[in-house]
Amino acid sequence: MRAGLWEDVDRPPVRITPPWDRRSVQFHPVSEAVANPAKMLVNELLRGHASVLDWLTVKDDRPLQVRPDFGIGLVASTFGARIEVVDDNPPWVHSLTESGVEETIERVLDACAPSTSHERGWIPRVIETLDFYRQALNDYPNATASIAVAMPDLQGPFDTAEMLWGSGIFLALHANPALVDRFLGAIAEAMVHLHTVLRRWVGRELLPEGFSHQHGMMIRGNLMLRCDSNLMMHPEMYADQVLPHDRRVLEGVGGGSYHSCGRWEQNIPAIMEVDAVGSLDFGTNQSQLNDIDAIYLRARPYKKHLHLVTVTPEELTSGCIRSRFPTGVTLACQVGSVDDAAYLMRQYAGQQWQSSR
Repeated sequence: MRAGLWEDVDRPPVRITPPWDRRSVQFHPVSEAVANPAKMLVNELLRGHASVLDWLTVKDDRPLQVRPDFGIGLVASTFGARIEVVDDNPPWVHSLTESGVEETIERVLDACAPSTSHERGWIPRVIETLDFYRQALNDYPNATASIAVAMPDLQGPFDTAEMLWGSGIFLALHANPALVDRFLGAIAEAMVHLHTVLRRWVGRELLPEGFSHQHGMMIRGNLMLRCDSNLMMHPEMYADQVLPHDRRVLEGVGGGSYHSCGRWEQNIPAIMEVDAVGSLDFGTNQSQLNDIDAIYLRARPYKKHLHLVTVTPEELTSGCIRSRFPTGVTLACQVGSVDDAAYLMRQYAGQQWQSSR
């Protein structure tokens, strides 16, 4: 939390990730987990972003957490998207139609009130799973006190709209901006409503107000909004037509964080200006696609937390990373094995202990 607030820390927190070894642990296929809350909980405990598997060995800074993991299409499902799951593949979202899309979107907007979105699509499955998590974990007091239940992935207004509309929405930003704006507004309203409903189960996630869990670590705010599509837009288009809806969601949930994969530094200046954004999340092993040092300098006066900044094992053990990013960041490092992860964490933490003495 101190790193997220740009306060002094002994060392930046780090998530060290070894590869999954399916041979050593039996997981349930996604197609079974999305239909069975017990199997989903087992999967989350074994291979979730902060699974208990190997955690006691590695001893990095991951807070333990599980979530209802139904993929990226939850909000889209409340607007009528069909979601398909095959074997152990992530849920696939089908767009609403391949022809007459604007007329279809108009009908969907008339029929799908955001205030009842928790009754539609896959949201009842999420609620059933959260009920099960609470009941199952309550039987184990140590687990209840140690393992947070995190918010499921609600994506963001534009990415959800693109799933429903299809790639033609990029042309529609020019050709029919009024309909796109109305559509994004309805999705934003549904996201805020769903966050409010799901908070009845998620609670404070074992954290003080102002923090929550996502991507295996801790972020500022109550929700991580995703907008991978922003990297395909001119900064002016994004700031004028998409960012206002992102801001509406984050303000509506009491503040949150912003995620995008890929190279999106061209839109970061506008995002920095949004007071409701607490953390900028770069996802797994992707921050280096951007000029992260320049972004860090820009983030400093705004006190925006940079989440999952990719570093190498050598940067951790040499100590250079602490002079490069003394605070304000959460680091992420990928290694080849659990043993490598445990050794690296001992080196990183031990070196800092020696230097502090």
